[in-house]
Amino acid sequence: MPSKNIITPILPGKIYHIFNRGNNYENVFRSQDDYKFFLKRFKYHLKGICEIYSFALLPNHYHFLIRINDDVEGNTFSEKLKLLVQEYTFRINGIHGRNGNLFLKPYRRLEITSDEYYKRLVFYIHFNPQKHKICKDFKKYEFSSYLSIISTLPTNVNRKAVLDWFGGKNEFIEYHNYLYGEKIIERLIIE
Repeated sequence: MPSKNIITPILPGKIYHIFNRGNNYENVFRSQDDYKFFLKRFKYHLKGICEIYSFALLPNHYHFLIRINDDVEGNTFSEKLKLLVQEYTFRINGIHGRNGNLFLKPYRRLEITSDEYYKRLVFYIHFNPQKHKICKDFKKYEFSSYLSIISTLPTNVNRKAVLDWFGGKNEFIEYHNYLYGEKIIERLIIE
């Protein structure tokens, strides 16, 4: 039986955790330009299709928390994401002299159905670079939405919706600090 995170339908007005990784855990982002290109093209292909609530790009995988716009029909999101992945794969294959698929097929997706799940997922996405030892402090990681959400600079992330969900900027930061503290305690207890 196919996994729930493969067959979950993408429907208008719903919130999803969209994620995928490179084939054989291969790195899909190898340079700063790769990360920037992917984010720029994500915006190009999916603008008007979905709102971004959070994201993290890591060397061998990505996570997005998105909401599909109410007026999106049929497989529009999946078709646009497929175009992005094809364009990005073509670029990486050309630069690095490789061929074939870069990402697993199909991409993974889970519908988010509760406030608590939403909040924990936002933290999980932001903490992911530190969890995978890509950085020492997830709050400083350049290719996640954490800094965009706490900043006042223009962003493609729906900062207002995220901060409203948490009850404000201070509460957003406190929630991340609290769950990060739990992760440290869990690690110490295991050791």
